[in-house]
Amino acid sequence: MYLKIHLAYFPLHKLAGLSTLTEVINVLTHRLQLQERLILEIAEALQEYLQPKGIALFIKANHY
Repeated sequence: MYLKIHLAYFPLHKLAGLSTLTEVINVLTHRLQLQERLILEIAEALQEYLQPKGIALFIKANHY
């Protein structure tokens, strides 16, 4: 499967670098799961760690 993830968040107090966001996504995408569940897990992890005002996620996947 090929994934392309678009991520945006509106920070409140904490900022995360690109490497931190990439690491969170890499850890969560290496599990066998549904695309819908993956979106929810990424959003929950970022919400818990960063506590932003808002998060936007868009995942485009191609299944071979």
